[in-house]
Amino acid sequence: MTAVLDAPPIAAPAARRVRRSWLRRSVAAGWLVFVVAHLALSGRWWLWSVVDIIPPLLFLVVPAVLLTAALPMGAWAARLRGVRSRRPAVGLWQVRLLAVAALLLSHGLVGINPAALWPGAAPAGPPDLRVVSWNVEFWTQTDDPEHFYSYLRGFDADVYLLQEYLHTEDGPVEIDDLSRVRSEFPGYQVIVAGELLTLSRLPVVGGGRLDAGDRLAATGLAVPADIAFRPYHVVKSLRTDVRVGDRVLSFYNTHQPVHLDTRISPLTGAFYDVPREQFGRRQVHLELLRDDLAGNPNPVLVAGDFNATATSGEVAVLKSRLRDATPAMDSVYPSSWAFRGLPLWRLDWVFTSPELVVTRYLLRDQEGMSDHRAQEVTLRLG
Repeated sequence: MTAVLDAPPIAAPAARRVRRSWLRRSVAAGWLVFVVAHLALSGRWWLWSVVDIIPPLLFLVVPAVLLTAALPMGAWAARLRGVRSRRPAVGLWQVRLLAVAALLLSHGLVGINPAALWPGAAPAGPPDLRVVSWNVEFWTQTDDPEHFYSYLRGFDADVYLLQEYLHTEDGPVEIDDLSRVRSEFPGYQVIVAGELLTLSRLPVVGGGRLDAGDRLAATGLAVPADIAFRPYHVVKSLRTDVRVGDRVLSFYNTHQPVHLDTRISPLTGAFYDVPREQFGRRQVHLELLRDDLAGNPNPVLVAGDFNATATSGEVAVLKSRLRDATPAMDSVYPSSWAFRGLPLWRLDWVFTSPELVVTRYLLRDQEGMSDHRAQEVTLRLG
């Protein structure tokens, strides 16, 4: 009599492999769709402002995880044991293809500075200018003024572009500390517009504040004339033209409005009222800045707190018109702002026209006085 043995079950393991393959493909396809949507909607749709706050590093980490999950680890492990696997890796190549496509599309969103991995030779000759840009976070309101001014003087910069020259008490409050500023920086000219303060020891020959009041009113976002510290709301960029030798350079000190109010729960409708209105205001202020740049024949440097990361379409527009100074950094993943101790975001930027060569770009420790690191750049006139 021939013994009949029960065959081992094979359906269940096969089904699990199919389900895992389907899940991997679905996640990879979903991420690719998200990347395409981000490229299409960032800077164009107010609701996408909520998405813009994600750490840029996710655009590198997610495809990397997907590629790792798509490696045929089972087959490799079998080969290491000397066993030849007869089961092909189901759907892994589709996952790899989708992950690589997402990575290629989002290469400009990840916030990585590849130039730090292959530093080039520094331009010959000494730098012509040193510039510092810093969001000081409520100008000595909670800091020791001696420490604050000593920190600023330590840069010995030719031009300072400082944001948040104000205090806060349930809203922005105008201050007057100009007598102290002038005594701490003798020989510098002081220019103030709203919360923006620019110091220059180079001769100032022109410029002015970019007042968006009329444009805001035209779009239905008018700021009442009697509101406390109205210039804070209508002036988000300050242009200062200085003379260097026989040339004139324009420095733009900017602080763009925030997208969100993190004190409000995203489960309430009030949370979404903020990005809807702030998106409109940001568009007006940034359009005004771009228009002034387009009509400016001078070499320019634009620096400040943009409240936008490398993922933002607004930053991409500026990168398309000006040079991003990031390649002059020695940091692979530069970060200027941290949330709950995680330094995953860069909100502060420096852009220049081609006539200016950035020889060095540092994000300096703020010594506990601000939630933003200070930007220090040295320039040569090309």
